[in-house]
Amino acid sequence: CTTVVYLARGEDSENKVLDVEFKKPNLYRNTVIEGDNEGAVVTLNSEGVIHGKQGGLFSMVVLTLEPDDERLAGLRGRRFFETAWGVEYQEVRDAVAGGWELTRLEDQELDGDMCYVVTASGETEGDDLTERQIWIDQETHLPRRLYEFAGEDVVRDAKFINVELNAEPAEGTFSL
Repeated sequence: CTTVVYLARGEDSENKVLDVEFKKPNLYRNTVIEGDNEGAVVTLNSEGVIHGKQGGLFSMVVLTLEPDDERLAGLRGRRFFETAWGVEYQEVRDAVAGGWELTRLEDQELDGDMCYVVTASGETEGDDLTERQIWIDQETHLPRRLYEFAGEDVVRDAKFINVELNAEPAEGTFSL
């Protein structure tokens, strides 16, 4: 799918458009289409090895990275392999199990499609997030948007477009 994402932390913010590919059980590839480091690619292959390359002049240089490498983290600290929908849903389930309140909000329209909107709200020690919203397409039941809030401030807005399921990308897609 294509992910259009806005992230904020304090006074810093970033906007990116990513081409995101995922194949079960845990193969990932993200390519920056627009935004800082346009053309950058990062992959996680079937051996659990992460490769990355910058866009632009150094795009020929492929690096092998450790999962905790700071270059893999976005502005909010989330790494590319922590953005799969299953991971996102599990984080909401864990928050609710930890005392967050789960609520269904009023349905919303997104790009002409109606979505269910579910929110989990609460506080977690050491984290500024106070609310996570998931917008779920009423027809396909796929996530269409994820919002995260720190108080009243939107700190993450991820919108999913051009979603293709069961696309069966070749395993070589996940290696550089």
